[in-house]
Amino acid sequence: MIRGTTPTLEFALPFEVDLIAEAYVTISQNQSVVIDKSLSELTCAGKTLTVKLSQEDTLKLQQSEFKPAEVQIRVRMKSGGVENYFKKCILDKPIIESATCMNKTMGRYSFSYLCVSWDKVENATSYKIEVIKNDGASTVYETNKPYFYTSRQDEFIMEGMDGAKVRVRAYGEDDTFSVWSEKKEVSGVDFSKYFYYLIH
Repeated sequence: MIRGTTPTLEFALPFEVDLIAEAYVTISQNQSVVIDKSLSELTCAGKTLTVKLSQEDTLKLQQSEFKPAEVQIRVRMKSGGVENYFKKCILDKPIIESATCMNKTMGRYSFSYLCVSWDKVENATSYKIEVIKNDGASTVYETNKPYFYTSRQDEFIMEGMDGAKVRVRAYGEDDTFSVWSEKKEVSGVDFSKYFYYLIH
């Protein structure tokens, strides 16, 4: 970490952030607390906590190899949160088989499709598909099939998908669910070949 910069720190947790009642990210140096961020200052999504430091924050640190900064995360869970989580998180984790995107403008017409498929999860009644773009923007879609494709006029997809990734989560009866699948990068499709086969 360099003084005067504005880094974003991301922390992967072994559980969903909606189980958290309180959280703090503390940065200490020379055995003294320098930066302390509470839950309201953190961005929470899925199993990830993110904190963006300002220039004012990092200028509080000393640039010295002899005084390294130490980062600590403190979390207090909601009452019964962990126990309830593991009682409900019993479905198999989905495995994404493919994730492709077509985005093409031909004259006045624009075509844009995201197609995602994964293995069918036993006892799953629905799925959520999260699309995460390279800039951190994300949106969630839902389906009851082990595959999903957007409409050709989906604005979120049409705005560009370079570097985007997707992940899938299964849901079942009695509020059961799975952990999120591993993220899979969305690959592009050669639309000219696709269009050729479409019209022949």
